[in-house]
Amino acid sequence: LWRLMSKHTAHVEELFTYLNTIIEKFALQKCDCLNCLNCKHKNDEGENGGNGSCSCLSCQNVQGIENMSMQELNAISIIGSEGPCIMRKIADKMRLAVSTITTIVDKLEAKGLVIRERSEEDRRIVKVSLTEKGQLVYQADLDSHLELSQAMLSTLNEDEQEILIVLLRKISRNLSF
Repeated sequence: LWRLMSKHTAHVEELFTYLNTIIEKFALQKCDCLNCLNCKHKNDEGENGGNGSCSCLSCQNVQGIENMSMQELNAISIIGSEGPCIMRKIADKMRLAVSTITTIVDKLEAKGLVIRERSEEDRRIVKVSLTEKGQLVYQADLDSHLELSQAMLSTLNEDEQEILIVLLRKISRNLSF
């Protein structure tokens, strides 16, 4: 039993090391924040962004995203993928209290990224949806994630990609948090 536990611990440590290495390598290759100042993707004049080669939000010149938190970006992602949502749905998906989501949505609304709309059928229901600017942020974030996933998979052949997806699917299904 001790040998099995020791082997399991070694696998966990190795997995942790590999995941950190992968994250670090991709963080160096890609812009790692919304307000990147040292983006490696330069335009012809040597300035950051605007050339379409990088899908990060700063390089796509999406205005109004300064000081955007990960929670705000997660809320944008949920609203973008689900469509107009009530606050409770966003709170459930983010595993946060509705009062916390209210604060997040207030900030997003002040930045012009979301709007609140009352239901015509039941005025007590308020749905949050993305503005045109919010759609730009959502699409740029989605493109960035897809680009990163594609880069990660490009190092594997088709069979290895299938194995990885099957294993990640199994891990994902069995996570309890």
